Amino acid sequence: MILKLGELFSLCKDIIYIMGNNNNKWDIIKDVKEALYCSEQENGIKKKKNLRSLEAFKKEILFKFKKLKFLLLENIKKTTWPILKYKKNICILISLRKRYLVLLSKKYGPQSIQVEKQICSWISSLDMRIYAITIIYKIRYRFIYDVNKLFLSEKNLLVFLSWLKINNLLNYSTNFKNEKFELQKIFNVNDYAIQILFVQILQPIMNIDYLVKDLKVDYKLSWNIDKNFFLDLKSKNTFDELFNFFVSKMLIGVINEIYTDTSCEWLTETLPFPKKLKGVLSNWLGVLMCFQIRKCMMYILSRDIISLLILNFILKKLKEFVYLERGNVKVGTYIYWVLNKSWIVYSKNKFIIYDFITFDKDVELIVKRFCLIYGFKISYVKYDYNDWKIDRKLNFLNFIICYSNTKLCRLKEDRCFLDKFLCMCSFEKYIIIFKNRIKNILRSNLNLSPYQLICLLNPIIKEWNNYFYFEKLEKLLKLDYFIWFRTWKYLKRKFKKIPIRVLFRKFYKVVKIAGLRIWQFRGNQKSFTMYISLFCELNRSLLLKSTFKTQKNYRI
Repeated sequence: MILKLGELFSLCKDIIYIMGNNNNKWDIIKDVKEALYCSEQENGIKKKKNLRSLEAFKKEILFKFKKLKFLLLENIKKTTWPILKYKKNICILISLRKRYLVLLSKKYGPQSIQVEKQICSWISSLDMRIYAITIIYKIRYRFIYDVNKLFLSEKNLLVFLSWLKINNLLNYSTNFKNEKFELQKIFNVNDYAIQILFVQILQPIMNIDYLVKDLKVDYKLSWNIDKNFFLDLKSKNTFDELFNFFVSKMLIGVINEIYTDTSCEWLTETLPFPKKLKGVLSNWLGVLMCFQIRKCMMYILSRDIISLLILNFILKKLKEFVYLERGNVKVGTYIYWVLNKSWIVYSKNKFIIYDFITFDKDVELIVKRFCLIYGFKISYVKYDYNDWKIDRKLNFLNFIICYSNTKLCRLKEDRCFLDKFLCMCSFEKYIIIFKNRIKNILRSNLNLSPYQLICLLNPIIKEWNNYFYFEKLEKLLKLDYFIWFRTWKYLKRKFKKIPIRVLFRKFYKVVKIAGLRIWQFRGNQKSFTMYISLFCELNRSLLLKSTFKTQKNYRI
């Protein structure tokens, strides 16, 4: 190891003490030179050992990959999903790759040529591509539009593997440059697959400065898209105060606007990203942050995976900047930054400003200085709940965003609480597209059994329900009635000779939800029965007792 500053001071003290008590000064200087020469030799030997250990580690990874690649290709030729059989081997190999990249970037730096070459050679390897595809299957029910077409079949597997090759990555673009910040498109399956590939490599390298001790990086941290931030408020008084002061000026909204400048040089220079793929990074700098307040709980949703990584990177730099400017940090369950009398809560890499009205200018000055140093551009957007009225709607991103302020009740606990949140409602044209899709599936798949049809329809219904919000009970009942009507037509076409009573007894079940009688379609396979998912059951917590009494005409 190289001599540290403290060791050097102690060595100088010993030399001065010996030289003061001994007349043979030249002999002492020779002894010191010999000691320094020996330490240099030891450092050189240790460096060589580290290089040899890194080379041996790389050879071990390549040897395991050659063995595994042969087995994976055999499974792909047989049209079987390789992760089902070799899941442990793939996860072990990816963790070894991450650890090697962390060690390499520690030694040469995250922006060195060695790290860039290694990323370019490993990013499109077969095990990385297969693992990225499996993560998409895990999150396909979470706020990803039009992902329900994914099924474990030969065509999808081959298409995905060809998408994620290095040539396609270099030609990939999301077309953010030609669009404004407020008119971003929704990410599709291809975008998510490519993002996951880069997150696997970027996440451990970017966390080097903050997670030096933990070399074993948990790659599941960035997939929790639904629960990125939450702050539980137990008392009603704190919730009312926070509700009055929340979101009119929010630091996360200011950072949100930093991403408008997609040609930011600082991000492309500081992030450990290969030069060949810098164009892909510049297309990902647009972020759409949606927030909700529900059940005395606040959390922020983000639909872009890699933007969370970049956002955390910027927030850590901003945290250091605010602390150096004028900040008093109090460590506890949350971290508070006292700016005169206003204060900021920092929890899980997200910021919220309280008491913003009186000290709004101080926060703006700090953020402006930060953006001037790092070369960002700001255009402020203010959100205010006081401007929102009940049932007021705003067209944004081809969706209706409305403000809800209703007394809702849980059916299990029978408790009423005030629910205030911003939500996305669907246009009528999207409802028509959804109906046509279900109609076409039921028409074109008469050969399939009812059990197989339910397996096809349930992912579509659940995903559509997660993505959109229903403001009234009428829409839920109409959609459930439509699904019942189309399944009934399917049964009449498929089983023409069987009487109607037998069909109802065999393939339908009566479900009662708070006084409503709904027919639920079901299918049997051997001894197992599967029921089609109903919108009324999926939105049990959003049903109002007052509306149940008035909506008796919609009984099925």
